[in-house]
Parts: sequence; structure tokens; C-alpha cells
Amino acid sequence: MGDHQYSIINCMEKLFRFADRIAQKYGFPIMKTADLSIDRTKISPKAIEACRMLKEKGFQAFLVGGCVRDLLMGKSPKDWDLTTNATPDQVKEVFPKHFALGEKHGTITAVLGPSKADEFEITTYRVEGDYSDGRRPDSVAFADNVEDDLSRRDLTINAMAYDPINDQLIDPYGGRKDLEGKMIRAVGDPNKRFQEDGLRTMRVARFAARFGFDVDPATEQAISNHLETLQKVSKERFTAELLATLMTAKPSVGLGILFRTGALGVGDPALANPSIANNFSLIDANAGASLEVKMALLLHQLNATELGGTLKNLKFPNDKAAMILFLNSCMQEFVKFHAESTPLGARKFFSFIKNQSTKFPILGGYDRCLVEFLAFSKALGAPALPALQSLMHEVPLTQKDMDISGNDLMTTLQMKPGPKIKQILDSLYNKVLEDPSLNKKDTLLELAKQFETVAMQSLKTTLIKRGADEWWRLSNPEEENLLNKEYDFGGGLKFRAKDIPELASQVEVPAGPEVHHPEKNQLLHTNLVFDQAKKISNDPMVWFAALLHDLGKVHTKKEIWPKQHGHEEIGVPYVEHVSNLLGVTPEWKEFAKLVCENHLNCHRAKELSPKSLRKLFDLFNNDKERFMAFVGTCEADAQGRYGGYAGKPYEQKDYLSQKWDEGIELNKQKASTLAISGKDLMDQFGLKPGPEMGKILKSVKELVEKNPDMNERQKLLDFAKTLLV
Repeated sequence: MGDHQYSIINCMEKLFRFADRIAQKYGFPIMKTADLSIDRTKISPKAIEACRMLKEKGFQAFLVGGCVRDLLMGKSPKDWDLTTNATPDQVKEVFPKHFALGEKHGTITAVLGPSKADEFEITTYRVEGDYSDGRRPDSVAFADNVEDDLSRRDLTINAMAYDPINDQLIDPYGGRKDLEGKMIRAVGDPNKRFQEDGLRTMRVARFAARFGFDVDPATEQAISNHLETLQKVSKERFTAELLATLMTAKPSVGLGILFRTGALGVGDPALANPSIANNFSLIDANAGASLEVKMALLLHQLNATELGGTLKNLKFPNDKAAMILFLNSCMQEFVKFHAESTPLGARKFFSFIKNQSTKFPILGGYDRCLVEFLAFSKALGAPALPALQSLMHEVPLTQKDMDISGNDLMTTLQMKPGPKIKQILDSLYNKVLEDPSLNKKDTLLELAKQFETVAMQSLKTTLIKRGADEWWRLSNPEEENLLNKEYDFGGGLKFRAKDIPELASQVEVPAGPEVHHPEKNQLLHTNLVFDQAKKISNDPMVWFAALLHDLGKVHTKKEIWPKQHGHEEIGVPYVEHVSNLLGVTPEWKEFAKLVCENHLNCHRAKELSPKSLRKLFDLFNNDKERFMAFVGTCEADAQGRYGGYAGKPYEQKDYLSQKWDEGIELNKQKASTLAISGKDLMDQFGLKPGPEMGKILKSVKELVEKNPDMNERQKLLDFAKTLLV
């Protein structure tokens, strides 16, 4: 729609407002008679009384906004908002009982009875100034008539006022017609509406999903044109609207609008991934599911680290985030049951749920966790679900249910405190899961003695085992020294390499090709990296990640040693296992997993494409301090060796710091610096809003991301013209 068309509409609106003022002054009815679909029995008697009280004092009074919309749709409104030409002081005089908390915005809450339902927000007609923060007006001014007040509202279906005393509907923007046509349309110029308040884009999606309405093409295009305003909205408000959309009758409608326009990706990069659109219909098909299950379905392709980062970035409420993360981890655990669909497999799985619900009370207990997982797995069509349901009688067992404790091992078997205690308790727990009848203290103590004997024998075997071609192995005294090295992180966390099988086994493994690792032996390399990390950083979390970063090398294919392709990804579950064994914080564990999986990308940072660099940066959710801690850990890995990179500056540190700053600034500016908009395409080429325009704008954005020098109006118009040809 061109600017001249908007001017005509504005002139017509002013003409209608002038006619209404004449009608009010001389007492003849020019306003539209209310739609017969308004059932007056659905109107709160107290709301009618509030309007009557204002009118008896000579003021105008209307029901306004959502309650009028709901009445026209035949619904019973939950909330009632009133608008009037009375000033706040005059409203207070009419209603002696009131609250004045919103008075600076022109709103007084009138109290007409003892219950919450007897409280009504009454706002003086007003117009609004500029929206510099993209959310709230910088100033408000009182207006003379209700039409001016309606002009500031977001959507036509919300821009109607109803006088229940005189049965009159004020509808200057065609809201009733849009309700009949099932259309969501912005009031006036949609570009101006979305430039004012970024949250309006989310409201369009929510109302479309709630009512199953279509969105006016010009309104949808305006959302794409003004994503920079949405970026100003707090993540908390963004997330609240997203969750409200998920709980509507047809979430896929709203999510589709947000995805097509790019608004969804403003919340988090994961929400812009094309694969996420495949999940929208899945959410629709599970209308009765909880909010947490729906969000878990939306993001179910993400791994635990990515999911945690996305929820943190969206500033999700802690209790909801905890359940979503639980469902994600639970589905990973369910894969094990799928491979072992037996009574033992069921006990292990149910016990996992009970252990998690015990460890994290915020989840709401075992029963809730189980119910939510069953709903989640059913929605995803998990093939092993019928087998699990046939084994629901199996009883879960937590480690707290064991008839033995660490204190029993120390007092009866004279074991010293340390990780070995937890290792033996874990082994006993697994035995009892296999055979619950073993859960007796005397039996468990006898088993504990056997486990300790086997562990000592295994260590001795490790020290004497040699192969003729194992050139990376060291002498027995050297390897004993490595195994006895103590790692002290403070706060009581202290252990030796020999206490942790995943570390002890590194003594048998090459560090890598000798040209890169003159130290040859992996455990020696690990110790050197740990020592270097303590020199580089004062943060024990960095030391911990440095110690575990190469756990995957033990599990690579021996036939290609000393090369260890893929050890980064292979090592992640072992890092998680050792972190759980030692009981470190979730922050330490997730950081160590990040280092394990991505340290080689850090080493070859200068070879990474811009897209790969952005993907690496996104793992840290705009937290540069945490990212530089990651780089510091990788620096320790590069320098923790004999020769090679030891003692050399880690050039990637300055390079990545610079690219981070450039990348973050680019992300901040990306939405707002595009030199053309959909309106330019309409004006220059006569395009109409729709899929074709959306594809062209997407291509233009991709061009600018790859080549920022192209971001000039004429260059982009020329490029767009080639797409039309």
C-alpha cells in the first residue's frame, strides 16, 4: 500500500471522528448500532454500573478493547476495561473506592465490590508520543474523544468501543468486519504500529493462533520490516508471548507467522533453524500437553548443551526450564531402554527418573516427571513406549534406597574418603538394580570387598601391560608417577589419576602423532595441560575442563593410532560421566563438555568460515567472559606438551576475541541495517505482500550477511530486480 493511500485513509478517519463529535454535540445518532451478536447478558452488571455512574456525572463511558472483541465473538470476557473522557481526578471523584497505581498512565482502578471481579480499570482517552524503547510510549496526553484513543491500539479487532447504556459500537477501523472475515489487521499503517512497539509482532501471532484467523499480508510484511524493534523487547516479555502462543488452540498458526517473518529467530538463533518448522504440527497434535512438553517438542532436535543455552538466552522460568531439560535428558536415557526392553531395562529407566526427581526437587516429584515423560515420548512416537508401558509395575530404586552408605565403607572396610567410595557405591547400585534381593547390608559389604580387590588388580595390569609397537608407553616408574599425580581444585575436590578409570586408562594411549606431541603419552599430555591451565587461569572450572578435554582418545579406533579422529565428539559422554561421578556443578560439567567437543575448532579458528565461527560463538550465548575462558583452556591444550606449540603465543586468542566483538556487533546491527524494506519492493516493482516478496527479502538478507559492502539501497534494488527477472 502506498503513502498516498494511507493519506486517504487518514483523511477519512478524521472525517468520521468529526461527524461523531457533531453527533454527540447535537444529540442525533450517527454512530453504528451495535452488532446483534452482542449478548448483553454476557456483560458484567458491575461493568454496566460503572459506565452508568460515569454517564450520570456527565462523562462518556465505553467498554473497550478485548472485552468488546470477545462479546462480538459470542464469548464471555474475563476482563473488563473501560475508557472515558473523565480525567483521573474526576474518575476518583465518581468512584470513592479506588486504586490509583496506574494514574501516571491515566488509569484508575474503580472498586465496586469485595471481589477481584468487582475491580475495573478505567483509563482516560489518550494519545501517545514516540516509542524510543520499542515497548512503551515516552509520553501520553489526554484526548478529547474515543476515536483518538482507539487510533493508538494495535489491531483492528482490539480497536472497538461499546457503550452498554446506549447500545452503541464505535468501530472506526473495521474491527467487526475483520472479525467476520477472520482477519488480523493492524490499525492504520502497520509499519508505524510495529515500529512503535516490538511486542505487537508477538501479539499478532498469538491472536492468529488463538482464533485461527489469517493475517493481513501488509500486516505480516510489516513484522519482517521492523524486527529491530522486536529486538528491543526484553527476553522475558518475548518468552511470555511465545508461551502464550504455545497454549492456544492452534499454535502452528502463530509459530508459522513468527518463523516466516523472522521474528522467532529474534528470541534465539535455534528458533530460526529451518528444521524447527517441522515441529509446529507436532505441537498442534498434542493440544492437551503441558507447556513444558510443548516447548520440549518445539526444541527436541537440540542436544542438552544447545537446549540449555537456548532456554538461558530466552530467560525461561527456572521450574519450566528444569522440566524441559529433564525431558531432553530422559529421552536420551530412553534410547538405552529401547536397546534393552527388559524388566531390568525398565527398572534402570524408572530409577533414572526417580534419581533425577530426587536430585532436583524443582521438577515436582517422581510421579509428575513420569507423567510428563510419557506424554513427551507419546507425542514423539517413541517406538519403545508400548514395551515400557507393559513394564510399569517395575519398582524404581534410587541410591538413597540402598542399604549401605559411604560411611559404612569407611568404618567397616577402612576405606579412605575419595572418588573410590562413589565408584564402589555406583557399582553396588548397578548390582542391586540387576537383582533387588541383594539390597542387604552384609551382602553389599561383601560385594564391596570384591570390587576393591578387582580394582587394585586392574591397576596393576595396566602398569605391566605392554605391546611391542606401543612406542608411546613410558617406564613403569614414570607411569606410576603419572597415575599418582594429585589434582587439587580446592573446596575439598581432590583426587589422583588412578582414582578415575577414564583418566588412568590414558596411560595406555598415544597423545597423537609425535610431530605434534613429542611427549608421546596421553596421560602425560593431560597432566601438562592441567599444569598449564593453572598457570593461565585462576578459575578451577578451566582446570577441570583442561583435565577432561581428551577423554575420547581412549575410545578411538586403535588400528589408526596415533591418529584419533573424532575424539572430541566421542569424549563428551565420558566427560559427563566423570563430572557426575565427582559431583561437580552443572556449570563445570557443561563447560567441560563444550571444551571437549569444540577445542579443535578453537585451534583451527582461522580456517573456520564466518558461518562456523558464528555457530561456535552461539554456544556461549553472548557471554564473552565464558567464551574467553574456553579459549584459555584451548590455549593450555596447545601449550601443554614437550616442544611443538609449547612456549609459543596462542595466536587464536586475539583473533577470536576480535571476531567475537565483530560478530556480536554484526548480530546487533543485522536486522536494523538492511538498506531496503518490503515497502521499497512494493514501490519500485509493484510487488504485493506475499511469499514471493518474502523469498526476495530473504535472498537480500543472505547477500548482505555474506557481503556487507552490498548493503546500499540501489545495489540491493538492482539485485532484487535480477531475482524478479
